[in-house]
Amino acid sequence: MHLCHQPVITTVKPADELLGTFPELGWHSDYPYHPGVFPDDHFPEDPAFGVQFNFCIDDFRADNAGTQFVPGSHALCRRPPPEFNEGGTRMGEGVHKDVQQFQVPAGSALIYDSRTWHRACYELNVSGHDRKAILNAVTPNWVLPMMDKTDMRDRYHGSEMPSLLTDRERQDVERLCNRATQPTPEGMPLLSERKKSGPIRKTGN
Repeated sequence: MHLCHQPVITTVKPADELLGTFPELGWHSDYPYHPGVFPDDHFPEDPAFGVQFNFCIDDFRADNAGTQFVPGSHALCRRPPPEFNEGGTRMGEGVHKDVQQFQVPAGSALIYDSRTWHRACYELNVSGHDRKAILNAVTPNWVLPMMDKTDMRDRYHGSEMPSLLTDRERQDVERLCNRATQPTPEGMPLLSERKKSGPIRKTGN
């Protein structure tokens, strides 16, 4: 197992000019379930090839834009259909009738299958305060990472950070962040030799 990108801190600002609007777009599944990754864009039912685990720095509530998601959508083994990103999201209505929001206290970890349909709903932060989280994502260590981590690996090794960590922490960093992608096991889809022009952008959580 390794991180498919380095941990990212995201901040959902108060909605302000987005208040009362219904922005389009944003619905997605996370890496490696992005376009062009799996052969023929076919998502196998088993095993799961990606898991998200996000640390909630602040409470996730309805009024501060706790991430929207569709329960059970991972089992459909496909990305959100086009109509999910058209006309804006109205929870409980139409194609969005099953949409819910993650609502958990600060300090919680949200762990979910990367196939899960979800969306950062910036327009719903009516709390007047930022809502922050640390986003992490893991895949099997033979799946090509979402972005090239070579530069960050070199900067880490050239810094004082390794000397500030325990042996166990250094081992975890090397395993999760710095090791080369491993060969594809027999019977698994080839997800280690794609050509990309750059990192695949996420749309937040």
